[in-house]
Amino acid sequence: MTTAVELLAVETPSPKRNWGGVVVAIAGAFELVATLFNAVARAIPGFPTNVFGIISGLLLGSYLLVPLALVVGFAPLAFGARGLASIAGSGIRGRLFVFAAALVSAIVQFALIFLVVASLGSDEGSSERAMSSSLVLQVFALLVGLIAGIVVARARVVRGYGRGSLIVAAILISITLALGYTDILQNWQDVPRAVGILALGVSYWRAGLHRVPSGPTRVTGNAKSLAE
Repeated sequence: MTTAVELLAVETPSPKRNWGGVVVAIAGAFELVATLFNAVARAIPGFPTNVFGIISGLLLGSYLLVPLALVVGFAPLAFGARGLASIAGSGIRGRLFVFAAALVSAIVQFALIFLVVASLGSDEGSSERAMSSSLVLQVFALLVGLIAGIVVARARVVRGYGRGSLIVAAILISITLALGYTDILQNWQDVPRAVGILALGVSYWRAGLHRVPSGPTRVTGNAKSLAE
């Protein structure tokens, strides 16, 4: 007969990592590899030209997929998930704002593509207006990211470096933005942004674990047999 310790139901294992952080880390790693591959290849004289087709594909994939990966990764980070607490705390406005940081970043990224395509073949004035619009959009996305970072830091769900990692990532992205409007380190300009995203994902790898109960509890102690 069943005695002593009894399981009321099959327990759901608690997650060992926050999959939102894993997605963000993979996105950052992909962008970093694509950027470094391109920069190193262009720095080596006589590098096989047929490889640049692969590099162009990696860079395009990075430009298109990384923003989408951030949106997917920040969904559980911002709103929480089974066994995971929201990094923004319990307030709905904070959660929405943190998710909005990733969403705005993706929207701005694709808006930049539209501006670049629209400016092709245009006169000099139209090209300058497109560049100004691009700068405004990117600065706006950075500000949203910085405010979201403050929300995460004040929520105190994430500890250690992760508490301020979104702010650090926004600063590193701003360095990439500044370098993009200069001729300095032309092929290495995206490295700070990629490092920021990678470090952000790693810092959120275990964010919010075990803060939301999952599965039924175990009956402990010298319980009598349920058959009695």
